[in-house]
Amino acid sequence: MGGITDWFASLALGAPRLVAWLAGGFGAALILLYLLRLRRAPVSVSSVMLWRQALEDFRANHPFQKLRLNVLLLLQALTLLTAAAAVGELVARGKASGRRAIILIIDRSASMSAREADGRTRLEIAREKAREVVDGMGGGDTAMVVAFAADTEVLCAFTPVAADIRAALDRVRPSDAPTDPSEALRIASAAHRAGAGVTAIMFTDGRYEARFARAFTAKAKEGGLRQNLDLTYVRVGETTGNWGIVTFDVRPIFRAGAPRPEVEGGPPAAANDGYRVLAEVKNFSDSRAKRTVSLYHDGKYRRSVSVDLGPDRAQQTVFSLPERAAGVVAVRIDGEDALAADDEARAVLAPPRPRRVLLATPGNYYLASALEADPDVELTTKAPSELAAMITAGEFDPEAWTCVCLDRAIPDAWRPGGLRGNYLTFGLVPPVDGYKQEGRDATSRVIDWHAAHPINRYLNYADVNIASRPAVATPKSAVTLLESNDGPLITLFQGAEINLVAAHFSLLKSDWALKRSFPIFLHNAVEWFEEARGKSGGRFTRTGAAAKFEAGTDHQAGETITASWTGPGGGQEGEPRRETGVVSFRLAAGRRQTFAATDRAGLYAFEIDGGRQTLAVNLLDEVESNIAPRQELVYAQDEKPVRAGEIAKSDRDLWPWLAGIALSLVMAEWWLYHRRTLG
Repeated sequence: MGGITDWFASLALGAPRLVAWLAGGFGAALILLYLLRLRRAPVSVSSVMLWRQALEDFRANHPFQKLRLNVLLLLQALTLLTAAAAVGELVARGKASGRRAIILIIDRSASMSAREADGRTRLEIAREKAREVVDGMGGGDTAMVVAFAADTEVLCAFTPVAADIRAALDRVRPSDAPTDPSEALRIASAAHRAGAGVTAIMFTDGRYEARFARAFTAKAKEGGLRQNLDLTYVRVGETTGNWGIVTFDVRPIFRAGAPRPEVEGGPPAAANDGYRVLAEVKNFSDSRAKRTVSLYHDGKYRRSVSVDLGPDRAQQTVFSLPERAAGVVAVRIDGEDALAADDEARAVLAPPRPRRVLLATPGNYYLASALEADPDVELTTKAPSELAAMITAGEFDPEAWTCVCLDRAIPDAWRPGGLRGNYLTFGLVPPVDGYKQEGRDATSRVIDWHAAHPINRYLNYADVNIASRPAVATPKSAVTLLESNDGPLITLFQGAEINLVAAHFSLLKSDWALKRSFPIFLHNAVEWFEEARGKSGGRFTRTGAAAKFEAGTDHQAGETITASWTGPGGGQEGEPRRETGVVSFRLAAGRRQTFAATDRAGLYAFEIDGGRQTLAVNLLDEVESNIAPRQELVYAQDEKPVRAGEIAKSDRDLWPWLAGIALSLVMAEWWLYHRRTLG
């Protein structure tokens, strides 16, 4: 009874005086008609025995008759009341009163593709909840639809047309990309500034990193926008159990005779060709479980291991491919769980090819010997003057080399800012904007190094001594790989068309060339340069990140080229189809081009210049794989978290229903009257 009573209590009239006038005036007229005596036409009959009541009415001296209970009167009275209520704009009051501008923010990131116990994905549930909001919109309400994953898309601007809003919700597609809500929140904040009565409703499971809340705060402050939004957090999902691959890497195995890691605790060195495949698997469920992790090469099963993990525990699994062959290598967690996107990681193996290194040096036995000792390197040595002659004659193509190694000398033909390609330098100030010498040579002592960077893999610089090195200023974007007590010793700089690793000291003024770390450093650097060109190890990118593919060599810079591509199914949930498209781009310097539509995990194929290139895209995101929905939503750095809550319903117009009821009552009264008349 409480629910019915509350509903009746929520009813309100938009024009109560109009209803009172209509109901009072027409009601009085209706009753008066039933009180007035009917004026009958005279008719001759054989007897009045059966017409006693009519005869009494005829003999009465006053014009009115006694009001009797009449079904037709009741029907007509109800028709009058419902029609008056419809004209008076009867509404059922909701928690949100007044006209609202609603922003429906839909999370379509990887974790929203997790399936719940009823078989629906979280994105499907989010769309259904958003449709309920649209169904409950009042007559003056408007709404817009914003969907986000790694990027944000406005699918529908503010409109009162419910059909357009529902169509926009149907266009929200699933994505395997990570979650970045900062731009969607910025749009909501901008709408708040534009007008009053704006409320944002975010349908999400709350699985995103805290840095994106800081990103929204920065965007809001930069644009002069407010952070304290009128935000409702609609938590989507209940399932917590999931396994996922969170780390994945494919590296060539060091061959016999090549520098190999002998670091304690590191992976064992191997003397044969092939690849080492590493995958870290994590159990995000609440209970201990055992799963099988398998290795595949070009779709063929190779081997598997059994992994037994407790809750929130991870384990690294290392596989070896004995041969170094092209194709696609994949690691897969067998079986099914709530989220499929993180159950498999893939990489494209490039065909074996030598790493072409051009060394320009006035003479350095140690450097040349270390490069020649690497069997993966095809070394060409030139004097600086010979390289300068190649540049002047237009015979130098940086794209033809894995890297160019410059030792203590820079060809005169190069000017600052003019480099393009991959470069490794020793004992010189690179001709790149931001590098310049600032002081005299001084003795340096190694104090730290960037151990997580691939170039420093398996390296220990603690025993390296440097007798003299110049003080060099570096660009702000440069990454320090090796640091001394008075500044960086080795830095990494990446620009639009250049990758540079610069050692700011001469090998001849240190004992590094005699240490075990030196040939390993050279090997790692050459491999890193080859990977930067997209031609080494296992190539893959993460969902939502830009990927690169190559155009043919017979094209010129500035030329417009078209490539067709095929990717994983990008439609609605459960669709096995492949997504296809065409991309046109203007060829920049160099042949590598960027492709940004990588929001689904899987394999992408490019058809360009009559050839086919394959790209692997993986999720590899621990935040997305941990699918447990959050109870609170941290959306801004300086604001309190928002707890999951119910959606405030707006006023519901009842006049269409009342008009329908009034029409039904009129039809019922008409049917009953004619039945009596004809019967």
